[in-house]
Amino acid sequence: MHLPKQCIQRTKIVYSLLFLTVIYLFILADKKREPVGSQSRNTLAPTEEKLIERFELFDPTKTPVYLSEPESFPVEGPLKIEKIFHQKWIDNNVLRQFESNIKSLLQNHPNWVYRFWTDASMRKFINDMFPYMLSIWDNYPSDMHRSNAMRYIVLYEYGGIYADLDIKFFRSLDPFVRKYSCFTAREPFLHPMRLGIAHDKAGTALMGCRRKHPFMKILLYNLPSFSIANERQDSVGPLFVSIVYRNYITEAGHLKPTDDNGVYLAPAEYFMPVPIPGVLKSLPSICHTKKQKTYPLKWICSHFEQGLLKIDINPFSFTTHEWALMHERD
Repeated sequence: MHLPKQCIQRTKIVYSLLFLTVIYLFILADKKREPVGSQSRNTLAPTEEKLIERFELFDPTKTPVYLSEPESFPVEGPLKIEKIFHQKWIDNNVLRQFESNIKSLLQNHPNWVYRFWTDASMRKFINDMFPYMLSIWDNYPSDMHRSNAMRYIVLYEYGGIYADLDIKFFRSLDPFVRKYSCFTAREPFLHPMRLGIAHDKAGTALMGCRRKHPFMKILLYNLPSFSIANERQDSVGPLFVSIVYRNYITEAGHLKPTDDNGVYLAPAEYFMPVPIPGVLKSLPSICHTKKQKTYPLKWICSHFEQGLLKIDINPFSFTTHEWALMHERD
C-alpha cells in the first residue's frame, strides 16, 4: 500500500512536533544543570499544551509582508553592541571564494575589531571558559554543528556580531546597532512556506548581541538539552534559535526589540534577501506536481506563476547571504 505524498509529508510534520515536545519534556525535567547562570532556568519552560501555539508553526492565513522601505535608524549616538566581528573557519586556510566577502566586511567597518576563530582556537576557548560544554562540543557530529554553537558562545562572552563567510556586506551596520542590542535575521519566507509552514524562521548566518545578553544566555543554557537532536537545524541551527526566540519574547512580553534586553528578528530584506538557489529551482516542480496545497504553498505558487515574488537585493539591504556554505540544503 502506497500512501500519498501529501499524507507522508503531514506525517513527518507531526513526528517533528512530537520530537520537539519530547525535547521540552527533557528540559522541564532537567533540575541539575547550572550552566552560565541560574537565572536562565525558568525562562524557557512552556507548558506542553501551549507548545504549538507559541511556536506559531501553522498559521493557515499568514502571508509575507514585503518591506517596501527601511525603518529609520539613528545617525549618531553610542552603539548598543560591542564593535567586534566574529568569523570562523576550520583552520586558517580560508577558501579564496570568501576573500571578497571578508574584504567587504572590513572595508565597511574599519574601526571594528575583527576576530577570526578556528576549530582549534574555539575548542581551547571552550575548555578554558565553558569546560562543562567541552564534551558536547567534541561529540557534535559535524563542523556545521560546532560552527552554529560557537556563535552563541562568543556572542555571550564577548558581544559583537557573528557573520558566516558567505555573507557579503554592502554598508556599515553602525546605524543598525545604534538601535538594537540583540538581533538575528529572518530567513527568506520561501524557505518555510514552500513546505507549507507559515512562520518566520530565524536565520543564524548573521546575528549580533551585546555581551552577556539574556537571549544568548538562554541559547547557551539550552544547547545541552537540544544536542540530543540529530538534525543540525533542530539541535543548534535555525529551528533551535526560532524555538528559543519565540519563547523568549513570549515570556518577556513587555520588552520591545529596541530595549536593552530585547531581541529584534530583522526582516529578510535587510540581511538575507535572496533565497537558497535550490529552493527557487524546486518551485516549478512543487507548484505543478502537488495537487493538494496548503494555503502558504498556494500563495507562493500563485505569486511565482505571476512573476510577483520579490526575491532580489534591495537598495536598503545591509548584506546578502550567498548560501555558499549550505547550497545543498533543502
